[in-house]
Amino acid sequence: MKLVIGGAYQGKREFLMQKWNICEGEIADMETCMRPEQLDLAAYSGILAVFNYQELVRRQMEQGLDPEVQLRQLAGMNPGIILCANEIGMGIVPVDRKERDFREICGRTLCLAAQLSDEVWRVICGIGERIK
Repeated sequence: MKLVIGGAYQGKREFLMQKWNICEGEIADMETCMRPEQLDLAAYSGILAVFNYQELVRRQMEQGLDPEVQLRQLAGMNPGIILCANEIGMGIVPVDRKERDFREICGRTLCLAAQLSDEVWRVICGIGERIK
């Protein structure tokens, strides 16, 4: 498994497409195409990359699923998958309790993703830097 993180609109999609020679059809974008069946991890067995992974974490939380358990299952089913997520832990702390909880759980899940990953990349201004 690989993890790509960075701020919103920093060129993460283009980076992973170029770095690992992936085309749009091989990416599941959780922000634009999230459907209920996408909570079924079997749907990710043939997917090369998950973009906006933080939104999958959000949907799992909304459904009462444990994102860390789901991540471990996903890593076991598709060990070569690339997860790409926005860095959401910086900036102003949200007033809304649910948003604070989301940031906390998403942060923990991404820490686990980093531990489970063979490679971790941070992308800023379209430039990827390997941090693991």
